[in-house]
Amino acid sequence: MSKYKVRLMLDSGAYTAWGLNKQVDLTRYIDWLGQNQQWLDSYVALDIIPGVRGKQLTVADMEAGAKASWSAFVTMRNAGLNPMPVYHLGERLYWLDKMIDSGAGYIGIGAAGMKDRQFRYDQIFAHLCGRRGFPEARIHGFAMTSPSLLYRYPWHSVDSTTWGHWSRYGCVQVPVVRGGVERYDVPPHIVHVSDLSAQSGSLAIDAAVLKQPSQYGKLGTVERKVVDKYFASLGLDYVTLSTSGDARIEANVGYFKRMADTYAPNPFISRGDAGGLFDGTPGIPERDGVAINTYGMMRMVFSAGTSANYAKVMLKLGCRDQLISYWELKDRNGFDLGEYVRTGLLPERLGRAVKPKTKAPCTSVAGPIVPKLPKRRAKSVGWRGLEFS
Repeated sequence: MSKYKVRLMLDSGAYTAWGLNKQVDLTRYIDWLGQNQQWLDSYVALDIIPGVRGKQLTVADMEAGAKASWSAFVTMRNAGLNPMPVYHLGERLYWLDKMIDSGAGYIGIGAAGMKDRQFRYDQIFAHLCGRRGFPEARIHGFAMTSPSLLYRYPWHSVDSTTWGHWSRYGCVQVPVVRGGVERYDVPPHIVHVSDLSAQSGSLAIDAAVLKQPSQYGKLGTVERKVVDKYFASLGLDYVTLSTSGDARIEANVGYFKRMADTYAPNPFISRGDAGGLFDGTPGIPERDGVAINTYGMMRMVFSAGTSANYAKVMLKLGCRDQLISYWELKDRNGFDLGEYVRTGLLPERLGRAVKPKTKAPCTSVAGPIVPKLPKRRAKSVGWRGLEFS
């Protein structure tokens, strides 16, 4: 697919449907893939998100979700497809082993709403990599752009929409500079360049945050010089960024693209006794793993959703790896997936979503409602530790 502008990963949209108290119809999903898989570099199996709104997850919930997801994966395999199965943090390693032993060469890991993610990822990668450092299969991290987790494990690919959130609320990510070198293995500084940040939104950025030193207008002369230098390296400036949402999208996508372009996966080697990782605590079995990373540089997969503006930015910056959701496309009348992959462009307006005349019976397990997580107030990142030059 190198001749195409986009190397496309398709997500089933199960998590989105879960949040709407709906479900992805497995039969329709299989049929749609049969008609469109030639345009896809990879596509995700229908995974069943465990749990019920307002209730804490139980071991039984996790097991039921894993079992239902495995059933959907097998059904898709039996239909002649080769989807990416998804393992969710908290599930038994048994299910992860089943995926690898089935010959799945590309496995996704989901962690939505999970706490203690590093602890759980440590267990997973200790199991996958053993003493040799790299997993047998390629691993994709869903919603994974936390530097501390990104650089700790040998991901083959990751995706996130963080850049879109910051852009919408008037913010630009600026890398920490140490020793004259941009560092992407530590959290970036968030610089507020527009008063759009004062609007309510999913990040709950409000006027109190604007009073912090990371507001562009309140930066000192030296700090502003460093920020302006970074903006200029992107071909942008403060005036443009403060007035143009598209420019902020370009800046934030550019930040993640530089991160991906400068990062090669590092080995993760289990250090504990009997496969344990934590101060010699036994109990984490190890697979053999492999000693050499055979998958090359990490891929940063960008989600353009169905936004024509996002797609234009991706094309301009050469962000070829992109993610789109079946849930957003399944009822769009007249949408040409092949044209998108060939050109990298999305239409300004997609065809209107239409309901199918006949509704095929759903052969998958109904997904539960997504529990609404409390809004998190964006933390202003100070400039401590940044070397100015």
